[in-house]
Amino acid sequence: MGGVPAAQGVPAVTDPTTHLRMPFTGWFDKYGFSPPGSHFTSGDWSTDLYAPPPTTVKAWIQIPSGGTTTLKVLSVGTTCGTAGKTVKLDVYVNGTKSGWMSYGHLDAVPGGIVPGASVAVGGTVGKTKLWSYQAGCWEVTNTGGVHTHFTAYNYHNYACYLDKSEQYLSYNTSIGRIGGAYATHAKQECTRP
Repeated sequence: MGGVPAAQGVPAVTDPTTHLRMPFTGWFDKYGFSPPGSHFTSGDWSTDLYAPPPTTVKAWIQIPSGGTTTLKVLSVGTTCGTAGKTVKLDVYVNGTKSGWMSYGHLDAVPGGIVPGASVAVGGTVGKTKLWSYQAGCWEVTNTGGVHTHFTAYNYHNYACYLDKSEQYLSYNTSIGRIGGAYATHAKQECTRP
């Protein structure tokens, strides 16, 4: 999966770039079980971001200096059948649809989060919750394992991550990028911060 690489001799499309941010104060890949370079993903990379329930999950991204960033709901679906909701947001940077990001295992998704709706930068997309065991998906037996499954995807080239595995981070800390050309393939760390 991932962005479409440039054909030989054809320059890659370079979208405007924006930093992806922690959606709450919590752990990035708390136990080392979901490193973004190898964790299951339907996008370019993903990891698990941990916070106790019912922590509010916010769509934090950096607005480029002198630019604009807009978020629109692409889809709302279920995670692993009954392990909460997944909210997927299209990311527009300076008017260009650059990629998407998603948050899985959510509870209490606001009623206004529906396909096509705009979401403010820093807007609430749901809350963390302790879900019961889901065969083939995850197993959490206490609140220390509660997380949101975060995924990023770039429509051109690839989204990339900043490896913060097993680190406790403040909300709004940069964890990766959408747009630009900071990676050459999926599941890759950003070539520069």
